[in-house]
Amino acid sequence: MIYSFGNKEFLLKEFSKTPSKIKLLFNEAFTSRLPFLFLTMLGAVILYPQSSHLAFMILLLSGYVCNAFSTLVIYNKNFSTAILIELLAFSVFVSLIWISKPSTIVSLFNLFAIQYGLKMALYMLLIKNMGLQLSPLNFSFHYIKKTVPFFLIGLIGFINTKVDLFLIIYFEKNETIALYQIITNFFIMVQSLSVIISLPFTKHIYRLKYDLLLKIENRIRLFAPLFITLCLLFTYFIIVLVYGFNFNALFYVFGFFIIFPSYWLLIRYFVLFKNGKEMLISKISLISVLINFMSSLVLLKLGYGMLGVIAGSALASVATVFMFFLIKKSTYERK
Repeated sequence: MIYSFGNKEFLLKEFSKTPSKIKLLFNEAFTSRLPFLFLTMLGAVILYPQSSHLAFMILLLSGYVCNAFSTLVIYNKNFSTAILIELLAFSVFVSLIWISKPSTIVSLFNLFAIQYGLKMALYMLLIKNMGLQLSPLNFSFHYIKKTVPFFLIGLIGFINTKVDLFLIIYFEKNETIALYQIITNFFIMVQSLSVIISLPFTKHIYRLKYDLLLKIENRIRLFAPLFITLCLLFTYFIIVLVYGFNFNALFYVFGFFIIFPSYWLLIRYFVLFKNGKEMLISKISLISVLINFMSSLVLLKLGYGMLGVIAGSALASVATVFMFFLIKKSTYERK
């Protein structure tokens, strides 16, 4: 999150607005974010054992490169190639586990580094003929300034998905923490599907007028409840059949309300990005985090445990949707 610094969201928006400047924007983004990469590397050296330093350097560098190139993959719709790269790297990782049978966390971590190093090499081969000229002269403080709102949105969004977990970790036992992580990770996975579904259409969305986007939004809202329900049914069967747990039905009801804003508000996010209203999104997201924290804490203190925390997250999600609907219509229609 630190070294990406809102890179992907900002570049997809700018690529769509000025496709003639793609190479310039990419080079500027790649070079300007290098200090954040060095910062994360320094953090790894300070925080983690010396035996893991080399693996961390490879992981961070490959993550930086893959994050940069993935923007071009999304914009140019090279999804089949990207999937092949992911499958190949993952297959190598699994094969190495099978052959070496790692017995420690450090040895397993080293295999992760090999997997991501391979991904980095493959991504670089993928775009070697695109004429990209990376140079320190492309560094721009102005670029960093423009990406700050996107970084804040990502950071606040990350905190919002973790604040409930922080409370569970602080107040509950290890078994409760494990159970909570299992079900909430499924909720987060279903949420992330909304972004994955939108990726092939991102650059087109930025170019459409508000009236047409409104029609797309209405279509998404029509089918989203059914899609989320099917995903939750699938989640239920996985948890029961694979993990052998039986959660109260209210967990899945609250899960629905946690998930649905990611689909219900999907187009509104794009429209606000398009109109330069990223800071407005950040403010709403921050209020949502506070609602999530306070309501989850109160319900946890009242003895509702995991169910109370999930209910608090659901309340924050509903409040988020309500806040977006309070935004004046002219804010969406401006461009």
